Amino acid sequence: MLTEKQKEYIGVYAAIPSPNMFYWDLFREAREAYLGLGETINLDEVMAEMKEAGIVPRDTELPPMTVNGNVAVSITPDIVGNSVGISALDSINANRTDTVVVNGQQMTASQYDVENKTMTLKNSICNTTNRMAAQALLTGKVKCAGGQEVDMKLPKDVEVGAKPKSWVTFFVEKINDYQIETGYMPTYILVGSKIAAELITEIQNTKASLLAAKVEKKGQSAIININGVLSEIRTLPPAIGYKNLITETENKVFFINNMSLVPLYAGLEFVGDTNNPEMMRGDVFVDKGDVNKQTGRATLFAKSAPFPAIALPKLIKVYKVTLG
Repeated sequence: MLTEKQKEYIGVYAAIPSPNMFYWDLFREAREAYLGLGETINLDEVMAEMKEAGIVPRDTELPPMTVNGNVAVSITPDIVGNSVGISALDSINANRTDTVVVNGQQMTASQYDVENKTMTLKNSICNTTNRMAAQALLTGKVKCAGGQEVDMKLPKDVEVGAKPKSWVTFFVEKINDYQIETGYMPTYILVGSKIAAELITEIQNTKASLLAAKVEKKGQSAIININGVLSEIRTLPPAIGYKNLITETENKVFFINNMSLVPLYAGLEFVGDTNNPEMMRGDVFVDKGDVNKQTGRATLFAKSAPFPAIALPKLIKVYKVTLG
């Protein structure tokens, strides 16, 4: 079992707002995360749980994915983690009870110090998790434990050789094609920045009586709802800057049913109140490490084992448009 202090650290972590996680949020909003009990996740068990919950039809088959080129039914997510040092001065400050006020919230100096350090940990873990989700969605490939590459076999992009005369007509036609091909409606359409700009210009140049549309901002994305287009349209933030992800999305359109996206977390090893190694089901573990006698410093550390799985790649259709 977790110690009271570990519960406190995890609670502080949970209370801190996450940075923008556009790509991982697509997975999270699809469904509650699957929490594995061990370091390795059996994908057949994940699919069985989805069938039991009625998320996918009972006759749905899990398509093959590969790990380092070999067909696999289980994956071992990499541990995402970070730590921050705790100095002797920090330890002295931990006993301080003087009050500080931050953003209208009153707390002790020691609580403020813990929150600051925990925020650093959370930003690091969230940013890494979001990069993994971007890699999964944009390339279909993600690294797992030991540097092994998981290939979820996304369909190849469909090349569109000429820019459509009307983006609205293009979306309506492709939604219809998607429904015929997959038997489902796309939950949303993701559009690259250049296509988004052209779509908004088209909306602005069309009489309101002919094309009613609503545009609103959400995080790094704009959400566009157009009468006659049955799926919500969202703009994609640029992905070219993500580490180890050389791709561009500005001229791409993604049609996605979120049934295909599954957020997974492997189990996390920890030492709790029994002083023996245990395994927890959860999305994050936070604790204070032992003091290094040589340096006189301890650490506050956090770790997580997320994996952005694409269980049904056929429900992701990508068009690459030549804008010319």
